[in-house]
Amino acid sequence: MFDLGYPPHNEHNPRPGFRGTSLQDFQDAFPDDEACLLHMFQVRYGSKPACPKCNRPGKWYRISGTTRFQHPCGKSISPRSETLVAHSLIRLKIWFYAMLHFANSAEGVNSRFIVRHLGISPDKAYKLGTRIRMHLAAIDQPAKVGVAGKAVFLRLVPLHGMNVSVPGGQNKATAFFVADGQRVLSTVVGRARCSTLRQVIRRKVTTGAIPLTDCSWTYSALSASHSRKPIAELVSPSFLAETSQLDTIRGFLSYVSKPMRNNYRRVSKEYLWRYLKEFEFKYNRRHISERTFWDMVAEFPSVNLQCQAKLASWNSANSDGTLAKPA
Repeated sequence: MFDLGYPPHNEHNPRPGFRGTSLQDFQDAFPDDEACLLHMFQVRYGSKPACPKCNRPGKWYRISGTTRFQHPCGKSISPRSETLVAHSLIRLKIWFYAMLHFANSAEGVNSRFIVRHLGISPDKAYKLGTRIRMHLAAIDQPAKVGVAGKAVFLRLVPLHGMNVSVPGGQNKATAFFVADGQRVLSTVVGRARCSTLRQVIRRKVTTGAIPLTDCSWTYSALSASHSRKPIAELVSPSFLAETSQLDTIRGFLSYVSKPMRNNYRRVSKEYLWRYLKEFEFKYNRRHISERTFWDMVAEFPSVNLQCQAKLASWNSANSDGTLAKPA
């Protein structure tokens, strides 16, 4: 399976985001489901983890016919539990193969492609894509940008042109971006309330960083129409011309706009943040894009219902423009 019969050609192209992970490298690392399961076990628990029941190390044995590992004391654990592959009947290698496509595709991977490529039902394809996006968001959660004493750029951006489905037929959404020149973090907001934006800044900007913006709308929203002391300093675009922070947000918008417009059609505003996190995960690794897939499988955080609610509250606002408290 996936034996192409020739070695990969790894071109050393300096262009950000150009390099990826070849199918040959994927096959060498994960030749079968057993290798994928063993990798998940070692990533989540280590090579020789102590038993959570007796607190003693020991050799864990794979229980035949299951995905569980058993300790000599009788305690068993499953590396799949509460992860993106929990309770799924799809083969584990197919999950890893789907993540490879997410890592290598600059245009995004929609449900229609998954249906055609993997031969699964549309419902399963949608759930597979949703779980992978949740997985990517959970890996980077919680993330912050900026360094104390250094500038951080803030900007409210109306996401025109994206096929966003919202009540009332308005095909638009607004996102609040924070960037430090290397990384960008996004939050989908309903109404640009001062309290909402200030809470996003507290959550996603490193303490001591200097917030800047060249957008009068962003500045006005942060100061509540000048009734409060603004949390960010308003500067001219020429002042920021020498920095790369503005280009970071513009670059991300250029990176995400085309696939959101062409591949992801009628995305619900409630779930828009998941798609932004998919591209955010890859964009923030654009200078080490050959590591994107390996970062996807380097950890398997919990994505149970409680964690999903926490991710949603961290990356999007309620319909009234307020941010929910993390669960």
